[in-house]
Amino acid sequence: MTTVTIPSNFTLYRGDRSSDSYKKPDPVYFLYGNDGYNITQSAYAKHIGTHVFEYKTTKPLHLLDMSRVDNVRFLISRALNNPDLLGSLGKSFAVSDNGTMVLRSSKKHHDLVVSEFVCSLGYDGYYAPRLKYRKFATGTFHQEIVLCAASNKIKETRNYTTIPFGSRSPATPRSPWNRNGSATPRSPWNRNGSASPNHSSRFGFTLRKINFNN
Repeated sequence: MTTVTIPSNFTLYRGDRSSDSYKKPDPVYFLYGNDGYNITQSAYAKHIGTHVFEYKTTKPLHLLDMSRVDNVRFLISRALNNPDLLGSLGKSFAVSDNGTMVLRSSKKHHDLVVSEFVCSLGYDGYYAPRLKYRKFATGTFHQEIVLCAASNKIKETRNYTTIPFGSRSPATPRSPWNRNGSATPRSPWNRNGSASPNHSSRFGFTLRKINFNN
């Protein structure tokens, strides 16, 4: 089995609501590399309350290289008597028809089954560079590192606050109300609960606002 060793003080990124999420017992997913921060921010920290957290490894880690065809075939050979595991391997890390490359697809359940299996074999986790998508002719799945028992292997070093929890998102639209209480063209309701005339006539039906306080 081929492994990749990453050194101490290696930088990892994760998008989440809490920096403590890496302390859970399940395998934990991270990104790395020059574009690791940007991918994390755009894909995993784009909602209100989520942040990009930076971590550093506290010791060298030995990770199974999931880009190696021989490694994936070895895992498959160990899963022949476990249909669920075998199915998750085939859906997450499949060997191409010509046997020359590993193809990636990602579903949370299948990814977790594969990660837990790798952890059960005694590795610190797994490493995967960008891999071609299994279901698409073009495009790649981003690079990733998965750590087993991550709380024993990393420390948080930075919290990039992208959109603080509870604050208004920059994309929040303007208020649907004018100062005089009438609805702006974007809102179908006046403040007294009646339908805005331009919306009623535009759509050809009467809008009714339901009061749940009665």
